Amino acid sequence: MKKNWQIILVIFVAIILLIGMLYPPFLEQIGFDRTNRREFHSLIQQTNRILIRSSDKKDVLEITDPAAVRVFSDNVRITRRNDRGLCKCYGFPTMIWYKGDQVLATAEYHTGDLRWKRGGHGELYAGPLSKSSKEYLQELFRKHNIVYFNK
Repeated sequence: MKKNWQIILVIFVAIILLIGMLYPPFLEQIGFDRTNRREFHSLIQQTNRILIRSSDKKDVLEITDPAAVRVFSDNVRITRRNDRGLCKCYGFPTMIWYKGDQVLATAEYHTGDLRWKRGGHGELYAGPLSKSSKEYLQELFRKHNIVYFNK
């Protein structure tokens, strides 16, 4: 009887993984999301200051106007789970979302993806930006002469 239970469990897990490969949003619905995008979007909505830092660690743009902060945060959207994995390099520029002096999140722009960390440290998450987010950020970077990673 115990062996039957183990076989059933293996079959169940295999079915879940197969469904996840064929229909990736299913994995998000059951709580598997390597982008952690819901938490990211929630965190950046709480911010009152955004700092953009160049690849040489110089602050190149600070956004403090509440309306501009809202527009920026509303336009940075990770679209879906990351099924491509992470490369080992980091992009630029770095974006830092603050609430007062507290760092809520940091993210690096990397060829249309974001690599981000909660509070600027800890586990690294990554995910593709929506097409409109990628276009918004690239236009903002060009407007302010900010060099960005875009292979």
